[in-house]
Parts: sequence; C-alpha cells; structure tokens
Amino acid sequence: MSIIRMQKVAVLGLDADKKRLMSELMDLGVVELTDCSAMSGEDFRNINLTQDAAPETVELFEKKVFDAAQALEVLEKYGEIKEPLFHTRRRVKKPQFKGIGESEEQTRAKIDKLLNLAEKIKNASDRINRMESDTAMLTPWKSFDLSLAERGTQTTDITLGVIPKTDFRSFSEVTEKLQSASAEGENAEAMQYCMIKQVSEDKDYMYAALVTGKEETKAVMMQLREIGFSELNLSAFAGTADENLKQLNKEKQEAEETLQKLKEEIKNLKAWKEPVEDYADYFTVEADKERSREKLLRTSETFLLEGWLPVRTKARVTQILDENNACYQFRDPEEGEEVPVLLENKSFFQPTEAITEMYSLPSYWGFDPTSIYSLFYIIFFGMMFSDAGYGLLLAIGCGVILKKFDLEGTTFKMIKLFFYCGISTTVWGVLFGGFFGDLIGVFSNTFLGKQIAFNAVWFNPLEDPMKLLIFSLILGVIHLFIGMGIQAFMQIKDGKVTMKKADCKDQICADHKAIEKSGETIVCLPHKVVIEIRSEDGKEQELDGVTQ
Repeated sequence: MSIIRMQKVAVLGLDADKKRLMSELMDLGVVELTDCSAMSGEDFRNINLTQDAAPETVELFEKKVFDAAQALEVLEKYGEIKEPLFHTRRRVKKPQFKGIGESEEQTRAKIDKLLNLAEKIKNASDRINRMESDTAMLTPWKSFDLSLAERGTQTTDITLGVIPKTDFRSFSEVTEKLQSASAEGENAEAMQYCMIKQVSEDKDYMYAALVTGKEETKAVMMQLREIGFSELNLSAFAGTADENLKQLNKEKQEAEETLQKLKEEIKNLKAWKEPVEDYADYFTVEADKERSREKLLRTSETFLLEGWLPVRTKARVTQILDENNACYQFRDPEEGEEVPVLLENKSFFQPTEAITEMYSLPSYWGFDPTSIYSLFYIIFFGMMFSDAGYGLLLAIGCGVILKKFDLEGTTFKMIKLFFYCGISTTVWGVLFGGFFGDLIGVFSNTFLGKQIAFNAVWFNPLEDPMKLLIFSLILGVIHLFIGMGIQAFMQIKDGKVTMKKADCKDQICADHKAIEKSGETIVCLPHKVVIEIRSEDGKEQELDGVTQ
C-alpha cells in the first residue's frame, strides 16, 4: 500500500524538436503536464515567453472526432451491430495506429458517406411522418365528394370543420340545436340560409361540411362557435380527400421502400466500424496533443514545459529527453504543493482502488487506506449478505467474466472486487448456515416429505442473535480502533503536534497552530496543561507521538 513517489521535471528544448518530444512523452504516458503560463520573476524577466496555443487546430481535430462519433452512432443504430455485455477495447499496434493519419482521406470518405446516408434516412423518415399526419387528417373526409380546395360559388361559402362530442352524443342533437337557433336569437335570420351535413365521426369528434350564403357566413360562424365548431383549412390539397389518400399511400410506400434500402446499405457497411473507431481515437489523441501545447511556453526558437512523473519512470523519461537534445531538471515536491496522486497496491488490494477513486483520492502527503479498508469492505459485504448460494453465484459469475473478457480500468477492478465479495459471502454463508435462504428446507419438505437443513458451521444468527450482536460489536470496535490508529499515524507522520480537543471556554489551546520544533509549546491555562517539545541534547528532534 503506497502513494507512488513523484518528481517534477522542467524541460527546455528547441522548438524544432518539440513535436517529436511531445509525441514520445505522450506515448510513454507517464508525464502529467502542468500549466507554465504563471511563470514569472527574476529568472524570466529578460525572456519574451508566450503561450504555445493552437485553438484552431484543436477545433479542427475535435470536429473530426465529432463526425466520427456521429458515423459510429449511425452504424450502431442501423448496422445491427451486437455489442457484448462487457465491451472491451480492441488492441491496435502502435505502427498501425500511427498509420491512421496517412489513410485519413479513405476513412473520411467512409464517414462522409455514412453521414450522407443518415441525412437521407432522416429526410425519408420526416417525409413519411408528414404523409402519415396528412393521412390522419384526410381520412375522416374520405367520403366527401367535393374537392378540398373548393371554397364555394359566387353566392355561397363552403366550410369544413369539426364539432367535439363533449356536449353532443349524436349529430341529430347538433342539428336540433341549430334549428332552435334559427327560430330565435340575434342570428336567427342568418341561420335560415345555412346547411350543415355530417361527413363522418370518431370517438372524439364529428366532421361536418357547412354551406352558407356569403353575406350570412360571418353570423352563422359566430353561432356555430357557440356549440364548439372549429374550421379546418384543407385548401392545400387539390382534388377530393379520397384521391389525395390514394396518392399519399402510393408515395408513402415508395418512401418506405427507399428508407429500407438506405438502412440495408448501412447494414452492409458495418465492417467500417473498426476503421472509423480508429479514426476517432487517433484524432482524440491528436487533439489532446495540441491541447497540451496550451500548457507550454515558447520563444521564437525554444519551448518550456513542466510536468509530474513517477520516480520509477525517471530513467526512461531522461533517455527520451537526452535523445531530443533537451535541457531538464528534476526536483522533489515542496511541502504543501499540489501533486498528482497515483496509487500502487498489491494485486489482492488493487480492486478496492475503484472504491477509493469513486469517493476521492487521498492527498499526496497523506495515507493510502486502500489495503486497510479493502479487508473490512470484503468482510462486511460477505457478513451482511451471508448466503453461500448467492455468494457462489456471484463469485462464479464474476470469475467467468474475468476469464472471458479482457477488461480494463475501473470495470476490471469492480468485477474483481465483487469476485472477492462473492467468496466472502460464500464463507460467511457456510459459517452462518445460509444457502438460498430456506430454499433447501422448503424444497425437501414439499417434494421429499422430510426436512433437510443446511446447518451452520459456526452458529445460526436467527437462532442466536446475541452471539451475532457481540461478534458485530467486537468487529466494530476493532474497525474503529484501526481507524483511530491510522489517524494517529497520519499525525505522527506529519511531524506536528496539535491540541485536537479541549472543553475549556476560550479554546485558545485548540486553536493554537501546530508545533514541530524543539522548545515550541501549547498552553491551556484553564486546565493547567503545557505541551512542549524537548530535546535531550538541545537539538531539534523528530516527533514520536501525538497528544489529544
């Protein structure tokens, strides 16, 4: 268990060697660049340093990555590509990966074709949707014999509209309502010169055609709006509704055939997935390379960069720097400096790093708790689950996944962690006598006519809950004291003494800064307590304890 020791490297090189040097460092993948733009002071007062940025190039590479991602979505959507449950990245050799840039035009042509096919599919789908909408609009008027564009004669108006069935159960009620209105009311005279005919109906609406005299149209419409009549404008359709429906059906069939051909064409291009993926990965890396230049400073002939690297990789980085004629300097981190954190744990404890990373990585100046809490995590998981049947399923399932799939990163760590948790669950299930709940007892009693039990090797918590309570308490106390021990270790490792707690009113002692040198003191007057660092030989000495 440890946090890998890091060093900072400052590099000064020739601008002509920059591209090759940056590429080799990125390929090595051990140097995390830091922003040099804040550099100033006496060392650089006579040097004209500028930021080495190329935003237009980054934007160009990002556009290529975006287009490739869109093309991949098209392939996944229409290519019927089946991805495994646990998707693993395909291995690409370095020479092959570097050659992607040389074959860019070929892959770009594939991407453009896929995007063009996707655009055609979208247009065809939109057209089909519009035709379906028009079909739904025209279907109620299928039996209407007049042209939909017909608006009337010199003396009459024809109006098409709908009446909601909210207040009417049938069209006869509508006509009765209109007859009543023609006999009385301010629009009674106008209502004498109108005729309304039902064309069709559905569960929500009645569809009707209205014929009125031109001079009476306005008054009649005012009266009809009182019963919920709403006018429809179908003048965009030439000919009858039936003629339009037949034409729409024909065009829809043609559009659907076109759409199916386009999808089949994409389906036949699913072999393009790998080169498009490589293209996206290549320009993602290139964009990262260009983006990293923003952290560099340059003059007309030279460049300057800084970055962190693990000490164990120092020899390889030094070799690359020497090969590229760079000047460089390594240094250890200064106290309190923000340093990237890289964890290193043994194989058994490595999976639990996923939990550590999920919450927060420890400080570089802190302590890596992974190996400590991994044991408790696995033990507590198994203890809470404590069923040998489910534990076996979990362990076997995760074991098969680890064996069958070449997993990486966090996914690998999580699956391996649950493999260990499955083993722990199985062990605790055997100790506590749990196997698929009471499945064995119920099955044997039901089908065999006798009771068969999965006996506990240690004890059954349901039969002896006090023993479980005492054991849990002991385990909890151990867990608590280990945590306190880690805290004490951190305080001692830090090399400083503080008053952690005090119940005095003024809290001066608790608020006192940490002491670390011989002769320094912390005084609590209310309690008459003095904490002093002393040296027997009169010299400063390292601390070996912490007081609270």
